[in-house]
Amino acid sequence: MKKILSLLFFLFIACTFLSADEILLKNAGIGGDSSVQALERVYSDVIDYQPDCVIMAFGMNDVNFCRIPIEKYKENYLKLIKILRSKGVKHLVIMTTNPVIDEEVKARTKKELWRPEGVNFYINKYNAVVHELAKTQNLTLFDLHKFIQDNGGAVKTKKSFVRNPANKGYKDGVHLTAAGYKAIAKALAPLIRKLGAKRIVCFGDSITYGANLRGGGLLTGDNYPAFLWQELNPALVTFGSKPSNMKSETDPTGRNLIRNSSFEVCDADNRPIAWVLWKKNKDKAEYISDGTAPDGKGHVRLTGSAKSNLQFRTDIYPIKAGSYVI
Repeated sequence: MKKILSLLFFLFIACTFLSADEILLKNAGIGGDSSVQALERVYSDVIDYQPDCVIMAFGMNDVNFCRIPIEKYKENYLKLIKILRSKGVKHLVIMTTNPVIDEEVKARTKKELWRPEGVNFYINKYNAVVHELAKTQNLTLFDLHKFIQDNGGAVKTKKSFVRNPANKGYKDGVHLTAAGYKAIAKALAPLIRKLGAKRIVCFGDSITYGANLRGGGLLTGDNYPAFLWQELNPALVTFGSKPSNMKSETDPTGRNLIRNSSFEVCDADNRPIAWVLWKKNKDKAEYISDGTAPDGKGHVRLTGSAKSNLQFRTDIYPIKAGSYVI
């Protein structure tokens, strides 16, 4: 009798847990993106999914790689906040940028582009803007910079949350480890629970994406959105459920890979707002800004079998037919 009652109790608990509403997440991180690209894809990668919460994390590329002026960085964030709120997003969470290992970043930077103050000097300045925005715009702040510093900092050790030769076998100094992402998710989860969010888009750069780790960009990978899903859905994890695919509300079929289509330029530097993929290393795809495209800005020249294998990641960037035609 006791065994039967125990079994019935277990089944009751299991049914209760499995019938609970899943808290949905989407990893909308893209490596190399700055606040400029964030503005270009905020509609297709965020608003189309009708989230009630957006976690914004841009800054690393604004600071070091794209060198977006700090005034422009603040302006771009203010535009993002205005757009998201105008589209009904209830909860906005903003992250500071994590510290880096300057010595390793310097080794990866062209000599003529390196600034003697180091990257951390500028990260602190841009993070001050994030703190200001959190206060003046009534945003929920997750201080990733402080979190990393409180957990050992950006140092070259095996236990460091910042990737380096001691914990990954190669120089990096910027991106985080899987252990770091797991710790971040654990610290971030209580903030999200307090907000009561049910549809969350994690919007950022390679730090959000989980660059060079298992399952980058996926909710089954080693990135903070994936670990956050686990923290927010413990019952589903217990019973082995996988994350549901958070579909675009304006495109229920999702954005899939398509071939030989068109793309657009995303900013004044004529960066194509699409990822060109090809299957063989000998294939080449070159972006040329020579005034021969329909709008006078540029086109893609393909060689080898790349032409037949060309694909655009429309789940990452929006595509407007007719902008450029292959």
